[in-house]
Amino acid sequence: MPCTTYLPTGDMLDVFDAAEKYQQEGHPLLVLAGKEYGSGSSRDWAAKGPFLLLDTGKTFQARMHFDTDVELTYFHHGGILNYMIHKMTE
Repeated sequence: MPCTTYLPTGDMLDVFDAAEKYQQEGHPLLVLAGKEYGSGSSRDWAAKGPFLLLDTGKTFQARMHFDTDVELTYFHHGGILNYMIHKMTE
């Protein structure tokens, strides 16, 4: 799991755990990610992690970029796991 420094204490926490703590304390969060964010085997959770922390009372618009048609297909199915389950049940 990727870790980060939780700034008030300096503790090393999983990124998701730190994000939850910041959210509970009322600190607004913004993900700044590089070109390779979400690549590899953790791509599904890289996409889901921020979604799970969203305050559903707020909306925002985002411009998205997909490098391949496969990534777009996974997005339309709600992630690689949902896509694979759908394909296996066809």
